[in-house]
Parts: sequence; C-alpha cells; structure tokens
Amino acid sequence: MAAFDLPAGPTGEVEFDAEFYEVGDTVTINVRDFDLSGGGPVDVQVVSTSGDIETVTISEIALGVFEASITTAATSAANDGVLDVAVGDVITVTYNDADDGSGNPAVVMDSADIILLTTVFEQDFETGLGENENLHGTFTINDTNVPLNNGTLMVGHPG
Repeated sequence: MAAFDLPAGPTGEVEFDAEFYEVGDTVTINVRDFDLSGGGPVDVQVVSTSGDIETVTISEIALGVFEASITTAATSAANDGVLDVAVGDVITVTYNDADDGSGNPAVVMDSADIILLTTVFEQDFETGLGENENLHGTFTINDTNVPLNNGTLMVGHPG
C-alpha cells in the first residue's frame, strides 16, 4: 500500500481504504498524483472477480489528492455505480497514470478481499473454561456448512 499520509508526488498512486470488505460495505478509493493538481476529476476502474466492472469518477479533495467511494452489493447490474461482489472475491482498482514523473505512462493498481465476518461461537469469557476443559466441536457458518477457505476470516477476541 502507498504512503497516503505523505504529500502527492509526480508518480501516481492508488489505494483502497482497507484490505478487507464485506458485501454491502462502501469502498473508498484514494489517488495521489501531483501532475493532476487542479485538473478536475479523474476516472479509475474497479473490477471484482465476480465479473463486474465499474468506472468511478474521483474528485480532487486537496492538491493532487483525489477520493471517491463505491458501494458493494451481492447483486447489481453492470455499470450501475454499485460493485457486484461475493464472499471470496478480490476487488482491484486500476489508475492509468499518464505521466509517472519521468514522462512515461504507468498503470497503478491496488486490491482488497471480500470476506464474511461472522460469530462462529461465543464463550463466556467472564467465567471462562474450567480447569482441564477444552472447547471442541464442529462449527458451521450460517448453518450452511461453508468451509472456512472461501474468503471467510475468523476473528477471535474476548468481548
């Protein structure tokens, strides 16, 4: 990922605001390219491995810094401004930098995963497990027996 806390330079950079999203999340896209300062909005292309391709027009929010968002959904029409995604997809944003600072064009990309965050089990962390007790069993997600290798991220935390 690019260092978006630094001033924009002549080499274009593109970045999603997160590494993981769930279906239905809003995805924010950032572009930094000082060459484009004051030049108006810029288009980027966002693609999901489900096959949807959307063009997103991003606006300048500071000198050479551009930002826009696109919503994700499980089903949407092509070119409707909503990115059609499914759990396990990878989404990719592509920015075509006309001048990479050395007078040459460059293609700059970033990607993120579409995941499913779910509660698999809950344990009473106040009382915890007793001495010599183990937590075991077969866990399913949403009663569908979906394996955990399809983009699902298991997150555990006492809470």
